[in-house]
Amino acid sequence: MQHNIAELSKELYQNGVIQVKQLHSKAVIDEIKKAINENLKKPSAFSHEMKSENGTFFMDFNNWRRLNSIKNICQKDYVVKLILQLTKSSSCWLFHDHLLVKSGLAPATPWHHDRPYYVIKGDLNLSVWTPTADVSKKDGMVFLKGSHKSGNLYSPSSFRTGKNIELSEEFKVIDSEVLGSYDHISYDLIAGDALIFFNTTIHSANEHTSSFERQSLSVRYLVGEPRLTKKYINATPPFDKMGLSVVEGAEIPEHFFPRLA
Repeated sequence: MQHNIAELSKELYQNGVIQVKQLHSKAVIDEIKKAINENLKKPSAFSHEMKSENGTFFMDFNNWRRLNSIKNICQKDYVVKLILQLTKSSSCWLFHDHLLVKSGLAPATPWHHDRPYYVIKGDLNLSVWTPTADVSKKDGMVFLKGSHKSGNLYSPSSFRTGKNIELSEEFKVIDSEVLGSYDHISYDLIAGDALIFFNTTIHSANEHTSSFERQSLSVRYLVGEPRLTKKYINATPPFDKMGLSVVEGAEIPEHFFPRLA
């Protein structure tokens, strides 16, 4: 499908998130489904599942190194090309993949933005989030329009409890005042669509209103001039415990995060 790159780029910078309709072909969606199912059969040590009375939420991270099916999706040339066009950048690295599967009447995902979980900083780092089936607004992700422009870091939330993981002077709290300061935007998605959003854009996901399984794969990319940073809480994935020496302002180590462009 042909996309108006200029309009999408303008919207991404204004809102912090865009819907890219039919980014992926049916064949690629089938490929993503197979990769997710392989991952579910062979979860990593990072995986965890949260169960409630009416639903479950399964997550896993950073499987591209051990599963070629995930690696192939993360390195799709047309996705990298689109990211570079949208951000007007010439460089892009793979950060990691993130598998998310919600089943049944799964609970809501707490409000957060991704940057505080990461050992990487930069204004253009982003995620490409792809569901493998249709997802309506009422069951999908919700974003605070323009929240990526605030310049603030917000304390990350536990997906298990919804509470702040840690409080410090450097990290603000996403409270009712913050939530009321921005318009809330969401999207009706059909299989093949993807959401692209900066890791500084505050977002959540609604509680499921109908009993179904939502499989999705989010691939995180480092774009422009990213750098390592020590300003994070509870690194996810825990690269700081995986042999990565986190030095404030250091360049991206390509043996951890391969350069794609």
